[in-house]
Amino acid sequence: MSESFRKNIGICEKASSGKARVISGGRLGEKLVLKRLSNGLECGVIRRPGFAKKFAVVAAKYGSIDNRFIPPGARELVEMPAGVAHFLEHKMFEKRGTSYFDMFSELGANANAFTSHTITAYYFNCTGHFWESLCLLLQLVQSVHLSARSVRKEVGIIQQEIRACQDNPGWVLSTGLLAALYSKHPVRIDTAGTIESVARITKDILLDCFNTFYSPANMMLLVTGALEAEEVFEKCEKVLQPSPVLGVLKRLRVREPSSLCRAEITRHMEVERPKLLVGFKETRPAQGGPQLLQNSIQTELLLELMFGKSSRVYQQLYEKGLIDESFSASYMADRGFGYTALGGETDSPRKLLEEILKAVRGTQRKGISRPGFERVKKRVLGAYLRRFNTLEAAAMGAVAGRFLRYNSFKMLDIVESISIVDINERLRIHLNEEKMAVSAVLPPGTSGRESRE
Repeated sequence: MSESFRKNIGICEKASSGKARVISGGRLGEKLVLKRLSNGLECGVIRRPGFAKKFAVVAAKYGSIDNRFIPPGARELVEMPAGVAHFLEHKMFEKRGTSYFDMFSELGANANAFTSHTITAYYFNCTGHFWESLCLLLQLVQSVHLSARSVRKEVGIIQQEIRACQDNPGWVLSTGLLAALYSKHPVRIDTAGTIESVARITKDILLDCFNTFYSPANMMLLVTGALEAEEVFEKCEKVLQPSPVLGVLKRLRVREPSSLCRAEITRHMEVERPKLLVGFKETRPAQGGPQLLQNSIQTELLLELMFGKSSRVYQQLYEKGLIDESFSASYMADRGFGYTALGGETDSPRKLLEEILKAVRGTQRKGISRPGFERVKKRVLGAYLRRFNTLEAAAMGAVAGRFLRYNSFKMLDIVESISIVDINERLRIHLNEEKMAVSAVLPPGTSGRESRE
């Protein structure tokens, strides 16, 4: 490995066709062997000697926010209904006469899938029949079986799921926050879409999106376990179908204003206790790269310092009876968006909000204490180390890093490099009251707090 490569391991480059290369990272000591296979699929292997279990995931860089794009080789903008990526995930497991779920089960493998705002992933873990399961996984993502009748049936099924979610207070709370924070960005719409948008999805739309986003060049295979990289590459080459070079897929970014859509959204439902979620909008979200990773790690550390269960603020709120074990604070960021969400069930939403704002203002004025910073920094380092001990977390972290152009193995190095100055600056910029929105779910007949609009 050259010195120039060692100095730039934090920058992810595309794996060239036919040549394997290695990405490694600092304290973790992990190695990701990458190779672009002959049909354009990027394949990665993280070797974990001594593990009986093996894990594999095929992910498409395609999620719920990818509904405005110019397909490869085309010139015209295409706009799709919300929910197509999730709908397509449902249909991919269907196979004439059976289902892929049943076929994985017969091999003793546990298979599943998910659709996020930016990724659709299909994965399995097993202790035996790994190669047969891997071939089955690759077979799953290379074709889709659709009929107009089955699509119409699925429309009804997904609409029922959406209606069920609309009766879930937690779902209403979180989607309400996103609708308050964002006015244009598609992240404000649930990954499943809406009842109206799903009704517009047809067989032709699904096929168009499959052909566009399930191209091998837009996907990645990552396997981890007691495996040799070259053997994985050879096995995959034997079962992958040739794929034509289609050109460049252009995703159209939404120009989301830095301002909020609404300061507050309150809804009434049959709940025993009110629910409150406070959100802070990232006004200059990263599109990817090391900056996105750094923002995420800094904010995670900041939220643990201020609102983690061992923090002074958490203890005070708990002793006052304003929060319980449902309280959480988290940060979500991906291509073109980012936000913090904190809250939970509370008997006094208005008082809880006042106390949160009081804590933010007070900490911004005084600054983060150094002893607390050093203590939480060690705790976060330990959490990352434990996370990477699992095959699933290491694999999914590597996939996210490849899609977002950062080295996931550098997480520990980034945590160690963060200073108290960085955290105080992040506190000042990100936890900005002008970019704060509130979502509340209240029992019927309960009045919400005074509007901030």
